[in-house]
Amino acid sequence: MIHTFTREQIKRIIIEELERNEKAEVEEEVDNLIDSYLSLKEEKKGGFFADLLKIIKGQPEDKQEEMAELALMKAQTRRGALKKIGIVLVGASFIGAGVSYLNHLEDLASAPRVELQAKIKDAQDEFNREGDYESGVEFADQSDFYLENYEFSVEDIQSITEFPADSNEELIASLRTIPTPHFISYQSLADKPIPKFKVDRGEDYINKLTRLFEDMPQKRRVSVLVKIYKQLSMIGQVGLAGPDAAAIKVKVSGYDIVTVQPPEWTILFTFLTKAMQELDEAEREEFDARVLSSEESRYFSTDRGKHKAVRYGYEAGKKGAKLNKDSSDYKNAPTLVQRGYAAALAGKSFPGLPSRVTKEKP
Repeated sequence: MIHTFTREQIKRIIIEELERNEKAEVEEEVDNLIDSYLSLKEEKKGGFFADLLKIIKGQPEDKQEEMAELALMKAQTRRGALKKIGIVLVGASFIGAGVSYLNHLEDLASAPRVELQAKIKDAQDEFNREGDYESGVEFADQSDFYLENYEFSVEDIQSITEFPADSNEELIASLRTIPTPHFISYQSLADKPIPKFKVDRGEDYINKLTRLFEDMPQKRRVSVLVKIYKQLSMIGQVGLAGPDAAAIKVKVSGYDIVTVQPPEWTILFTFLTKAMQELDEAEREEFDARVLSSEESRYFSTDRGKHKAVRYGYEAGKKGAKLNKDSSDYKNAPTLVQRGYAAALAGKSFPGLPSRVTKEKP
């Protein structure tokens, strides 16, 4: 069988079959498999799929079922791409070497998957069930609504600068730049409408989130919190208006008008930082890794992060040092690191960013 995919494309497809958090652990093994697989015809390497399964089997028992479930679902939806690496689909069934692979995955995932997905669906359906939003304030009007209808005391306004070092609150608040450090306390929003979420009381939405978290299977609790974090981190980050557009102005006794984070920020932040306390040690490690990884990837998608990657390669090249492929710069922007590195080795000046980062080679 002749492959038209590059090594890196095939590698990415295979690794995506597995849980993303396990990527670092399986990457080297996948590399070795590809080395042998690309040099042989499909019919002569029927054991490839069994070998891939061994990677899953080699993970901790409490992760195997989830990883197999993910691999199965992805395999069933990646027909064209998977054909390129020898997994052939006819309808919903595999033929050839893929039969054994699918059977093993089904043994690990099928029955538990049905039960697991049913629990997840029930929890999500309950969460998505809308109540009666009597206030009726539109999200776009919330700034005017709060300014016209409420006056807060100084004690009602808090600041992210007041969080204890190394606390959950300090960690989450420090990951993104926000337009103002000030926010309305949850206690002050518990009985007030939150237009973004269409609830008459902040407490109502906290309760909805709590039920969702508690009703989810334990193995999905971290995923729930990661989604809440992403929702929180996107407040004010979408569109050209920038984060300032999300902030609202409120009356504060003795201070007239004060700019604060929107009320939905307080609600999500309060739930997330409290729920993090319920995670066991392994869950907390997974949550931290997933959140920090997503923030690192986001950083290297910005011009500032890309410039840092080129600078890292350039400085390493000037010193004649080898590139550290485990560095965050190299993992997230290897092409840009190599761009700076090659320029330095050639005695050229700092090359900066290419005009089209995704197209230009170092």
